[in-house]
Amino acid sequence: MYNDIISLFPEAVPEEQWKEITQPGQHLYYMLPDGTQMAFPIHSLSTREKQLLETVLTPVSQSSREDSPWASYLQAKSDTLPEQIPNPFRFLFLEGSSLYRWKNDIYDTLLEYYQRSLILTVLGDEKLLAVIPDDDSDEEEVFEAQELSSLLMGDTMVDASVYYGRKVYRSENIRLIYQQEQEMFSFLQEQQPSRRSFAPFEALPCIHLMENTRCSKKELLHYALGSLEQDEELMHTLYTFFLENLNSSATAKRLHLHRNTLKYRLDKVTDRLGIDVKQFLHAAPLFLLLQAQYGSGIA
Repeated sequence: MYNDIISLFPEAVPEEQWKEITQPGQHLYYMLPDGTQMAFPIHSLSTREKQLLETVLTPVSQSSREDSPWASYLQAKSDTLPEQIPNPFRFLFLEGSSLYRWKNDIYDTLLEYYQRSLILTVLGDEKLLAVIPDDDSDEEEVFEAQELSSLLMGDTMVDASVYYGRKVYRSENIRLIYQQEQEMFSFLQEQQPSRRSFAPFEALPCIHLMENTRCSKKELLHYALGSLEQDEELMHTLYTFFLENLNSSATAKRLHLHRNTLKYRLDKVTDRLGIDVKQFLHAAPLFLLLQAQYGSGIA
């Protein structure tokens, strides 16, 4: 149908050339059955042709391509924070060819997967960003990056790379965290170009490689620890737990704590960061960051 449309309407503009349109308000926008979108100059269409297009194609509102509040704020086009900010939440980055075309289908898949309301915003034709509420501290982390990537491929036939970031709180510098996670996502893609999915905190082992190239050590530490930096008691407990090889009994003895008190603190750390610090793959990069930044001064 694409070639037929071009032959019948030579002035039609394919989606990949929309940036060249100087008067977007003087065009009508339609979606073909295969998801391809095209713009038609209004002056070139007769009333009969408009009726024909609306019969065989799906009209697309031009306003749907305008920047959302999230896109405008995160891309520094506006300093106004979006009105609806879950607390806390996570960013889910999706990158792939012409993802914009499949935005609605991707949204439906994410909604079914997470079973909670979410926000999906367009950052570009090949980039989408989802804002996922993460306010259930008792809920175990069930996200599987590979599972979601496979689900998107199966439901929408979209080949997208996905990156799921850490838990973010409304009080933090949301734009800075977005920029840091974008950098980490890009870095991981460069290091492992054949992969399509990256799980929470999978970038942390790469932090030392990134240092002095994209982000400073202080910025990376702040990203990894977030608001935990301001809680000396929890920081001290976490670092001691690492020094004791993730051994709860030894940590409680060293800190002169009841094991239930230690469990409470570690659970609080896990909830604050959104990862399980009792897992070696999460603990190791955090320990190296803390040791590099504070040495023995934290314990």
